[in-house]
Amino acid sequence: MVLVAYHLGTAHAPDPSTPAGAPVKTAPPSGVATSSASPVAGGGIGLGQTKTTSDGGRITLVAYVGDLPSITGAARPTAAGASFSAVELRVCAGSTAPTSVTPYDFVLVEPGGTAVDTLELIGEGQQPELQMAEVPPGQCVTGWLSFAVIAAPASFTDTAAGLTWALG
Repeated sequence: MVLVAYHLGTAHAPDPSTPAGAPVKTAPPSGVATSSASPVAGGGIGLGQTKTTSDGGRITLVAYVGDLPSITGAARPTAAGASFSAVELRVCAGSTAPTSVTPYDFVLVEPGGTAVDTLELIGEGQQPELQMAEVPPGQCVTGWLSFAVIAAPASFTDTAAGLTWALG
């Protein structure tokens, strides 16, 4: 039996006072497990960097949190050196065409090129999670993707659109 959940998440029109491509300011993450880790800024990380998809959509890397010893709903990693990482994205459709959001198209890439898929269980990971959605023209959705990693990721990639953000 296959269980599929579909939820649009939080959709809203872009803030007209914010220029296209400008960094999105967010409140500190609410569901991150207590640790010394915090959203990473600087050091070559493309926070606030917006990339455009072939259908005119825009994806912004809002936040990256790494080296989390635990994360909501997930069993603690057992491999030596393993931890969790989370990425917050804002995905906006272009002005004329809808944009499809598929969380499973995104991977963290560890040094050496190992691609790490998102956690798979519903409700597992940083909340609110980025949901599968068809975003109407001019609208946006924001959410988190969570990953179990062995090494600190070097980059974050949208495999469907061929877009990559450096993480260090």
